[in-house]
Amino acid sequence: MESPMSEDSPIEKEPRLIGRKAAKAKRGINSTSNTSKFLEEIARQSALRIEIDRKVQEDDRAMAIEFAKEREYVRKEREYQRKENKEKKDR
Repeated sequence: MESPMSEDSPIEKEPRLIGRKAAKAKRGINSTSNTSKFLEEIARQSALRIEIDRKVQEDDRAMAIEFAKEREYVRKEREYQRKENKEKKDR
Protein backbone atom coordinates (compact mmCIF):
# COMPACT_ATOMS: atom_id res chain seq x y z
CA MET A 1 0.00 0.00 0.00
CA GLU A 2 1.27 3.41 -0.97
CA SER A 3 1.54 6.29 1.38
CA PRO A 4 -0.89 9.13 0.58
CA MET A 5 1.90 11.63 1.12
CA SER A 6 4.19 10.12 -1.50
CA GLU A 7 2.63 11.88 -4.51
CA ASP A 8 1.66 15.24 -3.12
CA SER A 9 4.37 15.71 -0.54
CA PRO A 10 5.95 19.20 -0.45
CA ILE A 11 9.32 17.59 0.24
CA GLU A 12 11.07 16.68 -3.00
CA LYS A 13 12.71 13.33 -3.23
CA GLU A 14 16.45 13.25 -3.85
CA PRO A 15 17.42 11.58 -7.09
CA ARG A 16 18.58 8.02 -6.70
CA LEU A 17 22.20 7.18 -7.22
CA ILE A 18 22.94 5.05 -10.24
CA GLY A 19 24.13 1.55 -9.53
CA ARG A 20 27.53 0.08 -10.32
CA LYS A 21 26.40 -1.69 -13.46
CA ALA A 22 24.75 1.44 -14.83
CA ALA A 23 27.80 3.55 -13.98
CA LYS A 24 30.13 1.11 -15.72
CA ALA A 25 27.88 0.94 -18.77
CA LYS A 26 27.69 4.71 -18.90
CA ARG A 27 31.48 5.00 -18.67
CA GLY A 28 31.85 2.47 -21.46
CA ILE A 29 29.60 4.46 -23.75
CA ASN A 30 31.37 7.73 -22.95
CA SER A 31 34.83 6.26 -23.37
CA THR A 32 33.86 4.88 -26.79
CA SER A 33 32.58 8.24 -27.98
CA ASN A 34 35.59 9.99 -26.43
CA THR A 35 37.90 7.56 -28.17
CA SER A 36 36.28 8.17 -31.54
CA LYS A 37 36.43 11.94 -30.99
CA PHE A 38 40.07 11.61 -29.98
CA LEU A 39 40.89 9.54 -33.07
CA GLU A 40 39.06 12.03 -35.30
CA GLU A 41 41.07 14.86 -33.76
CA ILE A 42 44.31 12.96 -34.34
CA ALA A 43 43.35 12.37 -37.98
CA ARG A 44 42.46 16.06 -38.41
CA GLN A 45 45.74 17.17 -36.83
CA SER A 46 47.68 14.74 -39.02
CA ALA A 47 45.99 16.08 -42.14
CA LEU A 48 46.80 19.65 -41.09
CA ARG A 49 50.43 18.72 -40.39
CA ILE A 50 50.75 17.09 -43.82
CA GLU A 51 49.25 20.17 -45.48
CA ILE A 52 51.61 22.50 -43.58
CA ASP A 53 54.63 20.34 -44.46
CA ARG A 54 53.60 20.35 -48.14
CA LYS A 55 53.32 24.15 -48.14
CA VAL A 56 56.71 24.50 -46.45
CA GLN A 57 58.27 22.26 -49.08
CA GLU A 58 56.65 24.30 -51.86
CA ASP A 59 57.96 27.51 -50.29
CA ASP A 60 61.44 26.02 -49.96
CA ARG A 61 61.40 24.98 -53.62
CA ALA A 62 60.23 28.43 -54.70
CA MET A 63 62.98 30.05 -52.66
CA ALA A 64 65.58 27.69 -54.14
CA ILE A 65 64.40 28.55 -57.66
CA GLU A 66 64.56 32.29 -56.88
CA PHE A 67 68.02 31.89 -55.40
CA ALA A 68 69.20 30.00 -58.50
CA LYS A 69 67.81 32.77 -60.73
CA GLU A 70 69.62 35.42 -58.69
CA ARG A 71 72.90 33.50 -58.86
CA GLU A 72 72.55 33.17 -62.63
CA TYR A 73 71.80 36.90 -62.92
CA VAL A 74 74.85 37.78 -60.80
CA ARG A 75 77.02 35.40 -62.84
CA LYS A 76 75.89 36.98 -66.10
CA GLU A 77 76.38 40.48 -64.66
CA ARG A 78 79.95 39.64 -63.61
CA GLU A 79 80.66 38.11 -67.00
CA TYR A 80 79.36 41.27 -68.68
CA GLN A 81 81.52 43.45 -66.40
CA ARG A 82 84.62 41.35 -67.23
CA LYS A 83 83.96 41.77 -70.94
CA GLU A 84 83.53 45.51 -70.47
CA ASN A 85 86.76 45.74 -68.49
CA LYS A 86 88.62 43.66 -71.06
CA GLU A 87 87.36 45.90 -73.89
CA LYS A 88 88.49 49.00 -71.98
CA LYS A 89 91.95 47.54 -71.51
CA ASP A 90 92.18 46.64 -75.19
CA ARG A 91 91.45 50.22 -76.24
